[in-house]
Amino acid sequence: RFLGHSPLTKNVEILASTKTLEWQITLVEQAVSLNEVNVGALKEDPAIGIMRRMISMAPFHIKELDSYSAKAYVKGVGKITSISKLMNMMVGKKLEKEAGIKVGSTYVLEGVNQVSYKKPNAIQEKVISNRNNLPSALRANETPNLRVTQTNFYQPKIFGNLISPLSPNAFQYYRFQYLGSFTQNGQTISKIQVTPKSSFQDLFDGTFSVVEDTWSIYSFSLHFKNANNNVTMQQQNVPFQDVWMPINYDLNMVLDVMGFGASFRYITQIKEYKIQVNKAFLVKPQIIEERLDKKLAKEIDREKIKNPKLDLGGILTRKKLKKILKEVDKEEEKELKPEFSSDYQFEVDTLAGQRSNEFWEEERQMPLTEAEVKGYKEA
Repeated sequence: RFLGHSPLTKNVEILASTKTLEWQITLVEQAVSLNEVNVGALKEDPAIGIMRRMISMAPFHIKELDSYSAKAYVKGVGKITSISKLMNMMVGKKLEKEAGIKVGSTYVLEGVNQVSYKKPNAIQEKVISNRNNLPSALRANETPNLRVTQTNFYQPKIFGNLISPLSPNAFQYYRFQYLGSFTQNGQTISKIQVTPKSSFQDLFDGTFSVVEDTWSIYSFSLHFKNANNNVTMQQQNVPFQDVWMPINYDLNMVLDVMGFGASFRYITQIKEYKIQVNKAFLVKPQIIEERLDKKLAKEIDREKIKNPKLDLGGILTRKKLKKILKEVDKEEEKELKPEFSSDYQFEVDTLAGQRSNEFWEEERQMPLTEAEVKGYKEA
C-alpha cells in the first residue's frame, strides 16, 4: 500500500522446490468519486458533518489502547542544497574542514527500533541497530540515534503550537471541503480538503482521509510553512483489531535561513504491531448527525448515563459521547496503578552498530535512493 493508491493483496504459494519468486508490483491510484446522496440532506458541504463527528471521536481514539508494541525502521536524510556567496566566504571552508559537511552531499541516519507503549503515557524505545554516513566530527562523542515518530493528530496540538484539524476548536481555524469517497473492504473512506481560514503560520493545508462510522484517520497529506521552513507531513494508517494504527509517516522539510538552503526527510515505517485494546473501547459508538434526526438526538441526550463503559458502544450524539468519555476517565483514574506514570525511556543495544549488511537488507522497509547509496559510498 502507499498513500493515494489502492492497497494490493497477493496470495503466494511457495513449494518445497521453489528457489526464486519474483514480481513487478504496480499500484493503481485510488479513484475518488463524489457521492451526490451525501450532499443533499442538509444543503451544506458533507465535510462539515464528517469532521464534526471525526473531531468528537478524537478523544475516543486517544484512549482506546491499553498498550502496544511494534518494530520500526526509521530514516533521516539531510542535505545542504545551497549556500550564499557571503556565507560561503564566512563559514564555507570552516564548515567542511571542522565539521566535514559538504554542500550537495547527502547524509543518512538509519535505525531499527523496538517501541512499546503502556497506558496512560509510558513509552519505552530501544535501538536494535543504527547506521549513518555522518562525518566523524559529528559523531565524535556518540553515534546519533533516531526516535520513532510519536506524532498524534487526535491531539489538539501536534508539536509546538501547530493546531490539528481534529482539535476541538478546529472550525475556528479551518475550512473543510468534501472531495469524494471510495470503498475499501466494505468501509467508506471520505477525502476532505483542509484549508486555513487565515494566514496564521501554525495551521495546515492539504487533504485528510476519514474512515466513516469509526471516524478514524485513514491517511493524510498536510503542509505548513513559516518564515524559514516549508514542511509536508504524510501518514498512512491500517486497521489492527479494528484500531487504525499508523504504518508509515513521512516528513519532508525545505529550509532557507541565514544564507543556507537545506532539505530534510524523516521517515518511520512500522510493522509487527501487538496491541491491547481497552475493553471499554472494543465496540465503537454510532455517532448520529443530530441535525438530521433532532427528535432522536433529544431522546439520547435526556437519557441518564447508567454504565459509562457499556453506554460507550451505543447510538450517541457528540454531546453524549463527550459526557460518557468524561465518566470513563473518572473510573479509569481510580483504577490506574502508581506504576502507570508518564515516562519515556530510551536505550541502545550494545550491538546496535555491528549489524551486517544482510540484516539491513532484511529490515530496511524502504530502499535507499541513488543519492543515499552514493552518500554511504562517499563515507
